[in-house]
Amino acid sequence: MALLVPAPIVSLLYLLGVRAGRLAPSFLLVWTLGLLPVVAGSGAALDLLRHTSARGGAITALAIAGAEVGWLVLCGAIVGFAVAWRSG
Repeated sequence: MALLVPAPIVSLLYLLGVRAGRLAPSFLLVWTLGLLPVVAGSGAALDLLRHTSARGGAITALAIAGAEVGWLVLCGAIVGFAVAWRSG
């Protein structure tokens, strides 16, 4: 679950930095942050397959990981628009 916390916060701060013109738009950070919910979701899926006693926590982690992957896809689109805007 700890892997699910930083991705939305850091990506939002990054997008605000790009909007303010302090950071150059790049897909590297978005792709790197995209690994965190994928790893957390994989761990939750393995917990579900092992039939552990904490099924509710694994289902919750899997749902949150899916939502964060969707958020990071949206961030990737925003960064793509920023790259296109800067290139003219």
